[in-house]
Amino acid sequence: MFRLFFAVLTLTFSLQAYAGDIAVVDFNKAAELTIEGKRATARLEAFVSSSQKELEQAQSSFEQEVMEFQKGALVMSDTARSAREQELGQKQAALEQQYMATQQQLQQMQLQLTTDLGEKMRAVSQSIAKEKGYDLVLDKAVAAYVGPSIVDITGLLVERYDAANP
Repeated sequence: MFRLFFAVLTLTFSLQAYAGDIAVVDFNKAAELTIEGKRATARLEAFVSSSQKELEQAQSSFEQEVMEFQKGALVMSDTARSAREQELGQKQAALEQQYMATQQQLQQMQLQLTTDLGEKMRAVSQSIAKEKGYDLVLDKAVAAYVGPSIVDITGLLVERYDAANP
């Protein structure tokens, strides 16, 4: 019985001796707070704004053409009406294709910007971890619980990132 108690006690102290320091970082928050992250957000917002205006103008123009067609459809010949319907169908398909292409372009831009920013941030967080002696740095988004003894290096990451990437 004494041996079991001694073994458990030894194991407990051994685990505590080997446990390293842990830090967390909120990469999403850090990305929003960095100068580069703010610039990326502004670029994305500008793209969305200009694309939205473009799509709204195209949609409005298409709707105007449909209304004009509906007004004159009764006096058109069957051939002319059929040709105009086909033309409007093609324009609608082109408009939908333009919308989808814009969505894909936006997703591609977001992915590229977040990937580049994420890679650089991870490198800076590794540098901080080595400097401060952290054995493990977790993304706060994947941590189920972060106790009060765990250090949050998000602010330091933003500060160092901005200093290295003006």
